[in-house]
This record gives sequence, C-alpha cells and structure tokens, in this order.
Amino acid sequence: MWRITAFDLEGREVARLQVAGGEVTIGRDPDRHMVLPSAAVSRRHARLVLDGPQPYVSDEGSANGVILNGVRIAGPTAIVPGTDMAIAEFGLTFEKLPDTDAVSPIRGQTQAPSAAPDETMRLIAEGGPFAGRVYEIDDADVTVGRALENALVLDDPSLSRKHCRLRRMGQRIEFEDLGSSNGTYANGRRIAKGMVGPRDTVRFGDLLFRVEGPRGDGERRPLSPLWLWGGVAVGLVVASGIATILLVHRGDGTKETMAQLAQQTAQHLQNGKQRLSEKRFEAASREFDETLRLDPGNGEARRLKAQADAEPESRELATKVGVKAELAADRASFETATHLFAQIPKESTFRGGAEQKLGRKLAEYGLAQCKVRKWPDCEWGLVRAAEFGQAAPEQQAALKEAQRRLRKK
Repeated sequence: MWRITAFDLEGREVARLQVAGGEVTIGRDPDRHMVLPSAAVSRRHARLVLDGPQPYVSDEGSANGVILNGVRIAGPTAIVPGTDMAIAEFGLTFEKLPDTDAVSPIRGQTQAPSAAPDETMRLIAEGGPFAGRVYEIDDADVTVGRALENALVLDDPSLSRKHCRLRRMGQRIEFEDLGSSNGTYANGRRIAKGMVGPRDTVRFGDLLFRVEGPRGDGERRPLSPLWLWGGVAVGLVVASGIATILLVHRGDGTKETMAQLAQQTAQHLQNGKQRLSEKRFEAASREFDETLRLDPGNGEARRLKAQADAEPESRELATKVGVKAELAADRASFETATHLFAQIPKESTFRGGAEQKLGRKLAEYGLAQCKVRKWPDCEWGLVRAAEFGQAAPEQQAALKEAQRRLRKK
C-alpha cells in the first residue's frame, strides 16, 4: 500500500492518494487520478506505475518535467519510500504503508484516453525568479497576478493582485490588462488589450515571457535548465551569463568548437548593446537575432531585442509627451501627457528625457498657479512635478504655502 501526498509552496496539502498498486496519472486535467491545479503543470504530466517489484515514475512529455531528488528525469525512474518529487511548484512524498486487503481505487479503472495532439500555447519565463518555467495557456480564461485565486499565480511585487487576463485564440494569445499598476507589455510596448503569437514577448510588471506555439508547429521545444544524458551533450550557461546551448552527437564537436561558438555569441551580444546605445535600433535587433540564432535560450538577448524593436515607437511617444507638455495649459492637458508617458517602457532610453521634460513643465505650471493664487492647481501641479523628480527648494516652499492656504479654507 502506498500513500502519495502533494503539497504546495506553503506546505499545504493539496492532494492525497492511498493505493495498493496499479497506475496513478498526474496532471492538470480533471480526468487525472491526482490533479495539480496550476498552469505550470501539463494536462498529462506524469505517470506512476506501482505494480511489480520496483515502482517507477515516467514523464509524459510535460513542459516543466519531473524532478526526483533535485534531478530532472530523462526516462522511467525508480521511486522508493522517502523519494522527493517536484512537479512545477508542488512537492510530492511517497510512503510505503503495511499491506492490507483494501482494494486500490486505481485498480479496475479504465485507462485514461490517450492525449490529444498538443495544441496548447505556452509562456516561457525569460530571466527573473521564474526563469525557464513554462506555463500552458488553453482556451479557458487564465487570470494572472499575485493573488492565490488567479489561475497563474506569480508572487512578484511588480505584479498587481489581479494583473491580466489571458485566453488562447487559435495560434495566438489574447490578453487584457486588469488595471494593473505596472502594466502589461507586448514586445516592449505597454498595451491595455491585444494579441501575441509565437516568438513574441509579453511582460507583466517586471516579469518577461516568451510566447511559444503548439508542439509540432515548428517552434523549438523549450529546454530545461537541468540536463539530459545519453547521446547528446548540452552546453551549459557560462559564468559570464552567456548561454551556449549546443546539441551534438557524441564524438562530434570539440571544446574548441564550443568555445568559438560562445565567443561569437558574446561578440554579437556586445555589438547589439553598442548599436542600442547608439540608437541604431534596426542594426541592434539584427545583432540580437544573430545572438539568438547561436544561443536560442539567451534571455538577455531576447529582452534587449524586444527593447530594440520597441524603441522607434518609444521615441515617437517621448516626442509626443514633450509636445503635449510644452503646450499644456491645464490639468486635462497634463493628464494627457502623463498618460502618453506611462506607455513608454521602463527600460526605454527615451523615458528619462520625457520624464524630465514633463516634470519641469508641471513645476512651471504649479508655480504659475501659485502666483495667481489658484492654490488647488498650484498644489496639484507641484505634487505631480515631485512625482516626476522635480522638487527644487522654490517648489517645496510654494507647495507648503499652497497647502497652508488650502487648510485655512
């Protein structure tokens, strides 16, 4: 008799089975024997075989794999009492109980129907605390955020409790920002609602993800950071942060070849950064494309390419912010300029200049309203200017005076 228990990250029990033998299926689909409710768990994730002299577990082609005692399995692997298994954010434990005559709830059940062709869209985390994690997006609405009631829970301070809603639409993912504080971005551009497809990027707050289509559509299946044995050699991420992912048959390829590839990858990445600093965005994007051709898993190159592709539009937005701020004569005009500014990605090289220009014009507006004793507008303008980094002594003194006058009223 075996007892199998699943726990979440907080150590709370989420599922338990007690079986005498047979097969136990694990996954996100409700027809699994043990259901683990998370978008990081594949529909049909793993299978336990508890009959015979040696129980074992096998991965059913899941995106995030099955981890036994800290190592991702590459084939059917034996399990014994005390084995620690990890599936996405869940930990599973196995206990061997005294044999009884109890009938296993698994025995006698018909085998689950074979999996349909995998047509799920996926988000693959690029960098950050969730780097390499794969999240499957199906036809149902998938809400994203910090709160536990979301289908995709990402515990990161840059996300709102309910940040965004996703829905698979064929070979694309439709997204809608739910009024989040730090925004939802597609390919570096902040958008309230839109669509993304394979090879696009989407960002929730500070968390960046690559979009990948269904298996078999020509997209490369994402590699996990732990790595396989038997017939292939996988280049590991070097200490400098340059990932060289190179699959070669044993006997093929040499250390010199891998070193040369790593050098070429690093050179293209450096060239791209240089072009980006020179505001040669198309040239920068081409260099990052070359980096990704040599090293498809290079998260830094993917992030910088998204930035390079978005910079021409960011430049236009920054120009509009400057024009709007220059012509603004009332709160409504400044609010329009502020709304445009919020659409400039945080990492854009144009954001700083736009922020400085808008802050300076808000300060000028606030001081002008103080001089004509329009204290509410005076206070509003100077408070907003401070939010944009403008807080000179003259402004602080005028703000105190405005607040004193308003308190008297």
